[in-house]
Amino acid sequence: MFEKLSVALGLTYDTVYAPVQLQTYERDKNIFHLPFDSQGEPTFKPEEMQELNLNINQKVRITAGPLKGKLGKVLGKDSLGNFEMRFILSEGGTKLRLGAWWIREALEGNIAHFPVVNV
Repeated sequence: MFEKLSVALGLTYDTVYAPVQLQTYERDKNIFHLPFDSQGEPTFKPEEMQELNLNINQKVRITAGPLKGKLGKVLGKDSLGNFEMRFILSEGGTKLRLGAWWIREALEGNIAHFPVVNV
């Protein structure tokens, strides 16, 4: 099955994943000025654009999907540069990741909704 998919997707067994480098997008360390409002919707109005602070212990809220409205906090980054967050979904909380690629794609105008905002 991998062989069939690899031809279609251009993958090989030795394909190397290169983590997204966010330094060029940062306003400050782990802080990004995104063209999305407080609900995760795109906006062109500077006064509605949100600063997303993904430093440790910053509070965040999920903006869409079945977990919309759930609150959490940033735990840090994993070894690939993705942001780890803990949300109160069950006893003890659930750890979720925000892939670093979300920020790059948001700033390049390639997504229709941003999944988390600060609270």
